[in-house]
Amino acid sequence: MKNQNYYQENAKSLGWGEGKLDSERLEIIHKFTKGKRVLDVGCGMGVYVDYLSRNGFEATGVDFVPEFIESAKTGQGTFVKATADKLPFKDQSFEIVLLFDIIEHGDDFKILKEASRVGERLIVIVPRIVDQSLSETGVIFKHYIDKSHLREYSEVDLGNLAKKLNLKVIHLQKVQLLPNFAIFASLFKGPNLFFKAIGKILFLPFLRQDYFTEFLVVLDKQTSKSQSRIKG
Repeated sequence: MKNQNYYQENAKSLGWGEGKLDSERLEIIHKFTKGKRVLDVGCGMGVYVDYLSRNGFEATGVDFVPEFIESAKTGQGTFVKATADKLPFKDQSFEIVLLFDIIEHGDDFKILKEASRVGERLIVIVPRIVDQSLSETGVIFKHYIDKSHLREYSEVDLGNLAKKLNLKVIHLQKVQLLPNFAIFASLFKGPNLFFKAIGKILFLPFLRQDYFTEFLVVLDKQTSKSQSRIKG
């Protein structure tokens, strides 16, 4: 895992300092959250903790970057400086633990094990491995500019990780759509709007093939006999 300075210095360029809520992630939270006690691991500027606190949840955020925690405290919720693999909470303190773009930064096994200790359900988002259909073109959109990423994930990777931790995958799907014209536009320098327009025109004659940059996986410790739900 990179040190605190890396995350602080790159907060703006990597989007952590924007203070914006992602509509797709909000939908995920509302769909899979149970109970009221929520922990956001790697909360950054605390926008999701603030949102949840304003909507009736008992929300807590942790991050190991002091500057992020200080900024987060301007919003609602509880904020604690801590690392993802050593959370300062008692067992089962939370009903939900959010891990958005976190486990790829460190020891994913340790991070998930610690999260499952303090929470009942884990809602995890990770970078998806570049699929063969895209890499075979010879043009790969490098959407992971964060040099602190240690790995990307496939469905098999996530299944194996859950099995090692004795966690049940209750939902797995691709998220964060990257339209193919965005892949084209990323190859050039210049006005973004111009290349988006060119990309759309060039791709019109071809069958649209959407590319999703991340996986959402919901993990439970419950031994329910219900079938896992897998969505493409």
